[in-house]
Amino acid sequence: FDLGKNLWIGSHDNGIFAKIQGTWRSISSRDGLLLNAAETISQDWDNSIWAASWGGICRWDGLGFQSFGLKKYTGTYNVRQLIGSRDSFWYFTAYGAHMSKGSEWAHYTENEGLASNDVLCGYIDNGGRVYAGTVSGLSILENGVPVTFSIPNVPFGHDFISLAVDGKGRLLAGSEGSGVSILDSGLWGRPAGPDEKSFDTVRSFVIGPDS
Repeated sequence: FDLGKNLWIGSHDNGIFAKIQGTWRSISSRDGLLLNAAETISQDWDNSIWAASWGGICRWDGLGFQSFGLKKYTGTYNVRQLIGSRDSFWYFTAYGAHMSKGSEWAHYTENEGLASNDVLCGYIDNGGRVYAGTVSGLSILENGVPVTFSIPNVPFGHDFISLAVDGKGRLLAGSEGSGVSILDSGLWGRPAGPDEKSFDTVRSFVIGPDS
């Protein structure tokens, strides 16, 4: 949902389905999408709606999408996730994590200490910390400096595909096939349950009001 309570649903190859002011509509390449795909949808700090696909990113102006190529800025067409944060925008891609603030750019790859250039997902908490889940481990960027956790140290996994921070400040890191890791007060752990294999692959988290 955006701030106007409109619902946006992205699909892999059928474009976007949106309920705007109570009316459903289908949005595809005819409406300016680079491809009939929307891997991720986000609302920017100025309330703009953005969608990303394998071809780049698009901005919704109320009538259609305006498309932008990103390869010259990020080194790749493949944007896995995009997140608006305060006065900046973050792109989590197949070639690192990148931040734009107007015409100013910052880039984070393995050269800057990122766990891997192959970033699968991202997250930004209320304190402005940026989390990048990669195929090789997890990186946390605070004030532009990455701190990386990876096997054989911590966390207990790889191929991180979902991240969230709950109301108690605990980081939940879900992976593709290697379980969930929890960072709580500087220590890593695993969720306990009757069937730990049920947590082997976790694609998303939803945090309730009581955390």
